[in-house]
Amino acid sequence: MKRILCILAAVGMMFAVGCRHADQGEDVVSIVSESPAATAPAETEKSVPTPAPVDMTDENAVCFDNGVFVKGSFNWDFFFAKTRARMNARVRILNARDGGVEDMNLVFEDGAYTLTMGAENARYACLTGGEFDMPEASGLASAKIYILTDDPGMTVEAFFGGSIPADVALGYTTASGTVIFVAYKTN
Repeated sequence: MKRILCILAAVGMMFAVGCRHADQGEDVVSIVSESPAATAPAETEKSVPTPAPVDMTDENAVCFDNGVFVKGSFNWDFFFAKTRARMNARVRILNARDGGVEDMNLVFEDGAYTLTMGAENARYACLTGGEFDMPEASGLASAKIYILTDDPGMTVEAFFGGSIPADVALGYTTASGTVIFVAYKTN
């Protein structure tokens, strides 16, 4: 009888290690089974096209859907913090569009930013931005916006001519630079 109780306790402990409580929307991977169904990520509410070979589930990327932020804020914040400390850093930015996925790499090295998309490279001297309160009429609480520019005195407000629009998206470009990150928070 003791032997059976010990075996049941051991099985229970192995089961407890292999399972954990998951928040809604969180991907859960079983460590007990190696079947493909057990290791596939859970479906998310927002369907994003994923043409091969670009993997929109890349946990180290910042992901957008038609220029609208989807996930990866930690990755962005980590990249931005490293650049503020003048440390070399890189971040992958994926933007799902109707015709496929824009796969961009933003690298900070030697005091400058290089944005690469395919064979195209653009080099910028500065990355500026932060979180900004939005006008009450917009229905938004705030916006986290960052721009790449060559003007060290450029501010996000000046980039948009004084007020931040509620419909700006990744890739919005003016003569002063380009929007590289935008995430709105609703009220």
